[in-house]
Amino acid sequence: RVNGNRLLQVPDMVFGFSQLEHLDRITERRREITDRYAEALAPLFEAGVLEAPAAPDHCRTNHHMFNFLVERAETRADLIAHLGARGILAVFHYVPLHLSPMGRNLGYRAGDLPVTEDVAARLLRLPLYFDLTDDEVDEVAGAILEFHGHA
Repeated sequence: RVNGNRLLQVPDMVFGFSQLEHLDRITERRREITDRYAEALAPLFEAGVLEAPAAPDHCRTNHHMFNFLVERAETRADLIAHLGARGILAVFHYVPLHLSPMGRNLGYRAGDLPVTEDVAARLLRLPLYFDLTDDEVDEVAGAILEFHGHA
C-alpha cells in the first residue's frame, strides 16, 4: 500500500523539538562515545587491522555514528556474528545505491562501481546512542579487540 502522507505528526514534532533543545549536550555525549571507541580501538587502527574514518580538517562532525572498515568482507560477517553472540548489535551501514532495485532498473550491475562495493562490504557500524554508557562502549571495544586477538 502506498501512503502519501509524509507530514510530521505532532508527537514527532514535539520529540524532535525537545531533541533540538538538548542538541549541544547530545552531540557532546556522542563525541565522548566516539572518542572512547577510537582510543580503545587505537591498537587495531595503528596495526592496520581496522581503518578509521576521518573527517576533513575543515569539517565538523555531529558524531552520529562510529564506523570503520575491516580488512575483508568475510571478516565483517565473522565480527558481526562474534559481537552478536555477546548481545552486541553491530550492522553494516548501507547497500550501494547502484545495487538497489532502483539502480538495477537503471542498468547498473555488480562490479560497475568496485570501490563502492568494496567499502560497502567492509564497513561496520557500532552501537552509538546518547544513553550508551562508558561500560557498554568498553564492552563493545573489548569484544572487538578479543576478536582480533588483542584482548
